[in-house]
Amino acid sequence: MIIEYRKKKGSDEWHFCTKCPNYPTEDYETWCGATRPPGGKMCEECILLEESDQHDCEPKIC
Repeated sequence: MIIEYRKKKGSDEWHFCTKCPNYPTEDYETWCGATRPPGGKMCEECILLEESDQHDCEPKIC
């Protein structure tokens, strides 16, 4: 699956869950891939949503 990752311009924190309260909706950069983007770090909230029992993460597909 090819997922869209987003980060705010000037930030090094990537987001991938559309339900994350910090998911960028404007002034952001994107990276699409089957693996996590190189460089930067992954948002802890996105990771928690992905790993939750309810699987609350809803990634955007490229």
